[in-house]
Amino acid sequence: MASVGNPVVALRPMTDAEFPAWRELALEHHAAQVSRATGTDLGAATEESRALLATVLPAGLATEKMNLFVVIDEAAREVGWLWLGAVPHDDTTGFLFDIIIEATARGHGYGRATMQAAERFFLAQSKTRVSLDVAGGNDVALGLYASMGYLPISTSMAKTLDGPREPSAVNPGRKP
Repeated sequence: MASVGNPVVALRPMTDAEFPAWRELALEHHAAQVSRATGTDLGAATEESRALLATVLPAGLATEKMNLFVVIDEAAREVGWLWLGAVPHDDTTGFLFDIIIEATARGHGYGRATMQAAERFFLAQSKTRVSLDVAGGNDVALGLYASMGYLPISTSMAKTLDGPREPSAVNPGRKP
């Protein structure tokens, strides 16, 4: 038995019956992160997330090279969900698309245990690298990943500009 704070989890493949509820939860989760990170209206972020999910999982649970799991603790309770997949044109790298830990299970080591289970899954597939993206402002996830040896590769940044500009403001010195 694992000690408190160091749980052991198992990954169970998600069923067709579980997929619709997970999809809605994943949409809410992703949209909230996009909205928080970019300042985008939550409704617009939800539509953006819905379009992205339809593109990345076109066949839903049956999408090739995508693996969706329910995270199970030692007492056989569902404590989260994990979405793993392949990186196009790179057979050596696995991609962690999403990890969601139930609110009541957060802060008890389930995120770390789930990440370790993801790494074991990829090792069993002969992957030598794991990649993932983290939304800006998700400091808890950044701290977890850094503590596990994940390093930032790049940083994407954006700024929303307010309102149209006068042509002379866009190209100073140019006559309208």
